[in-house]
Amino acid sequence: MKDLQGSSGLLIDGLALVSAIGRPSGAQKFGDFAESFQAAVLQAGSRYQQINVIFDQYREDSIKSGTRERRTKFTRPIRRAIEDGSVPLPHGWPNFLVLPGNKSDLARFLSEHIIVKASPDKVVVAAGGFVDEREVQSSGRAIDLSALKATHKEADTRLMVHCVNSSLDNVVVSPRDTDVLLLLIAHVPHIPCPNLYKMSGTATK
Repeated sequence: MKDLQGSSGLLIDGLALVSAIGRPSGAQKFGDFAESFQAAVLQAGSRYQQINVIFDQYREDSIKSGTRERRTKFTRPIRRAIEDGSVPLPHGWPNFLVLPGNKSDLARFLSEHIIVKASPDKVVVAAGGFVDEREVQSSGRAIDLSALKATHKEADTRLMVHCVNSSLDNVVVSPRDTDVLLLLIAHVPHIPCPNLYKMSGTATK
């Protein structure tokens, strides 16, 4: 991508980044995983002034919960509550991630971690991963977060909320699903930033 002129921000699908990281080699505890996640967020957002990390909400009454339940029939799910960073990582990482309760705990834990550990030269915003679905936190005290408080359960549509309410000159969206492109096209008339980009591919492709 060309050099961005003016203020810029990167919007990251949190669970997509979790999936991309996998279980880091040498990581033994959730605190180790959180450090790897933090490093990945900062590396991805190295050229941006602001980084928004957005997670799904996991509700038991959602349509997707039935799909997730069917998927667990082919695996042996591992339930592990994350009280703090000292909790050991499960060896069966895919089996851990199939349970909505685990992903919900992990999203909350990572959201809190990236805010507390935010680099002083970056503004980090976390949304969607907290117990209160409307909660949004930022490492920059001067940012108005009121417009970002949403009840969307999907990170895909919550990303649109962040695009529509961004005052940055450049917004780059790094999603997990290809349908985000269609959502962006549909919302372009309502997105005020002069330059909007969607990141595609992986580190190797």
